[in-house]
Amino acid sequence: MAHQPYPRWQHQPKQLQQGIPLAAKRVLTKQLGELEAAGFVYKRVYAEIPMRVEYFLTEIGESVYPIIQAMDQWGKSHRDLLEKK
Repeated sequence: MAHQPYPRWQHQPKQLQQGIPLAAKRVLTKQLGELEAAGFVYKRVYAEIPMRVEYFLTEIGESVYPIIQAMDQWGKSHRDLLEKK
């Protein structure tokens, strides 16, 4: 099934790694592969030297994005409570 990428959410793995500095590169690569297999992201590989890879949200990935943002905001606003446990 072909996925229509959403260009407003376009990232190279290096950009994602910088946004999640505690995530190991191997773990991030594995998670991106799982998200791709589930249809949440689309991976585009460019035939360049050096090779360039970009990830885009698919339609279903875009549909859950507001939920992820809400969960992120909830976590940030409850950080103190969560860190005490």
